[in-house]
Order: sequence, then structure tokens, then C-alpha cells
Amino acid sequence: MTEVVRWINSAAGGGSTTGERINELRKGAGADVRADSDDVVKIAEFFRVPSTYFLDPVPPELDGGLQARLIEQRLSSYRRGTIPQRVYYLFTVVVQADGRPYTASYVARWINANGGQITNVYLLKLISGERGERPKSVYLQWIGKFFGVGLSFFYDEDPPEIDGQYQNAVIMLRDPGSAELQQLYGRLTALQQQAVRQLMTTLARDNDPS
Repeated sequence: MTEVVRWINSAAGGGSTTGERINELRKGAGADVRADSDDVVKIAEFFRVPSTYFLDPVPPELDGGLQARLIEQRLSSYRRGTIPQRVYYLFTVVVQADGRPYTASYVARWINANGGQITNVYLLKLISGERGERPKSVYLQWIGKFFGVGLSFFYDEDPPEIDGQYQNAVIMLRDPGSAELQQLYGRLTALQQQAVRQLMTTLARDNDPS
């Protein structure tokens, strides 16, 4: 749901919604569900279906795999879009190990702790396009530093695709605790390293909600 809200608030042509509003629509509790309502139209755009799908008494079956691919294709195109769309792309592609996106608050805290100056409110408005399409380069430079990309990502006509897992590993290794673990791991024998990998794989699998 977070991704849907973030997309609606950053989509070209504008849009504004909240998690509470989307929850209302999901539950049908007191929600104004009309095919032409802004939220319904934007949700339909996100899932790549016609807005009439939500009011059709017998809507057609959807191919989940196909819809997911269509959504992924649109996301990939955002790296060549407006600056807000490129910021949205980073926040959506580079996610934490558990699949959760980095929050604007988390990114703002890191930037402010490392010499920059930005607020989570500004970040949210930048993602949604409320701050315009040409924000100050100093803000983009710091956002790029957090996600491990250069300033050119926001300005090049066709910037390279981002490997989200790799960039997340870069972010994680900034943590002093992670760096210490990496150093300790390097001092282990090959057999001990294998045992550690097996243990970490087991722990990660146990923590996986799926």
C-alpha cells in the first residue's frame, strides 16, 4: 500500500492521497467509490487496469504476472523521467533487506548526520512533485550520496538502471556495526565463513514473513 500511495503522490499530472484513504477504499468503509474519482482513477493507473474495473459487477480476471511486469516496466522508465520520478525510482528500487523502502525520515536523518541539511517533509514533497521539477542540486547531491549514485543520475538523459540489492548493500556497509562484522568475517577460515553464511541464511529465512 505504501508504494501505491507514493506512486499516486508522485505521478505525472499530480495527485494526492494517504494510506488512510487507500485503506478506506480497500475496505469500502465510508469511501466514495466512483469510477471517475481521483483516487480510483490513480489506483487503476497504478495497477494498469481501467477505472471501470472497480465497478464492474463481473470484472475480468487479471493475470497478476502480466500486471506486475507492466508496473515494473513503468517503474523502469521513471529513471529517465522528471526529477521527482527519478527520486521515486530510487526510493522504490533501493529497499532494505526485508523489502521495506527507506523512509523519508530515515534518509533525512542520515543526510543531516553526515553534513547535509534536509527535512523529511521536503523529501516527501520532492517525491510527490510538490517542490517542482528543478530542485536545488545540493539536495539531489545528498539524496544521491545516500543511495550511492552520482548527481548525473538526476540529469542524464538515459542514466543506467540501478541494482537495488547492490546499492542496499552499499548503504548497509556504511553502518559501523556492519563494517566490524565484515572485518571479523574476513579473519575466519573458509570453513568458518561457510558456517556463518549458513547460520545467517537460516536466520534470514526464519525472519521472512512469507
